[in-house]
Amino acid sequence: MFTPLNLLAACLAFSQAASAQGWSGTTGDEVQEDAAIEPASQDFELLSSEQMARAAAVPQVTRTQIDWLRPRLRKLPPNPRAQVDYTAYTLDFGEVRMGLSNTQIGVLPRTQVGTNLPLNLVGIQNANIKVNPLRLGRMDLSLQGSGYRYTQEQFAAQYWAVGPTVSAVLSERWGMHLGAQYWSVGMRGTFSAGEVYSAFGLVDELGLFPNIAYQGQAASARLAVDYRLNRRDSFVVDLSSVLWMQDATGGSAKVPAMLSPYVATSDDWSARNSYRATLAYQMDMKRLSLKAGVGVSSPSYLWLLTSFEASYRFGGTTKADERRQRSSWRQDKRSQRKGGSDGP
Repeated sequence: MFTPLNLLAACLAFSQAASAQGWSGTTGDEVQEDAAIEPASQDFELLSSEQMARAAAVPQVTRTQIDWLRPRLRKLPPNPRAQVDYTAYTLDFGEVRMGLSNTQIGVLPRTQVGTNLPLNLVGIQNANIKVNPLRLGRMDLSLQGSGYRYTQEQFAAQYWAVGPTVSAVLSERWGMHLGAQYWSVGMRGTFSAGEVYSAFGLVDELGLFPNIAYQGQAASARLAVDYRLNRRDSFVVDLSSVLWMQDATGGSAKVPAMLSPYVATSDDWSARNSYRATLAYQMDMKRLSLKAGVGVSSPSYLWLLTSFEASYRFGGTTKADERRQRSSWRQDKRSQRKGGSDGP
């Protein structure tokens, strides 16, 4: 017979059995979690003050190491799309480039406009534009145009050109650029050489050239290959030639040599007397860029126009990134001076 005393004895027996099995009113999962946590808490020991001091004593960065980390341009990897003269690439939005032959500004993303200030000072009005609308991986395509106009009291001359350029990043160090242009030249009136010479402070020795009437058009091609050693130093091989030319005046115009484009009015004109080839070294510093080289050309000395250049660049995202790198390095160097060692 089941009595209250039997019920009490049964409850006590069940409680003792549950305690022996580790059950205290929790689920099986909670028991496993407690079992997994308890051994870890038993193994954990606080480090002594002496052990903590030894653990915090990390080596200090030396000045030698800080100097080695300085972001010098000659140590940074090349920037394949840095050059804008002979390539399809353009200035960054907001970037300005002031050069001997051109002053340009990035007015929109992949769009730049410019002018040759020295020519404007001597009365030759000019402007140029380049747009880089297409980029497919390592390939870029740009369209560019330029125009020049010069007038005297009884003379007017104009030149304009338009054409594409394709640039390819062959590797981190090598790049190739192929361009073509169609251009037109027109002159009419009586040209006074004295006005040109006086603009340069020279004495007129040629006089007047009356009854000039010339209209010509041509197509030219340009191939450039650059080899980049690093972010600062590179070499450029630049080749160009006029492949086709037409004298709309039928060769009857008498144009002064100083105005004749690639001896356009000569009866024996060919691509062989309108070529240019140069090899130049390019050095791009923080903001100043210098270019110098040697070459050959026909007409003589034409290679000088593309072998020498000096320009100053500022603004844009690329220059801003380089500036932030230098700023971070200077900040680290100041911090090291306050608490670092001199090193070996």
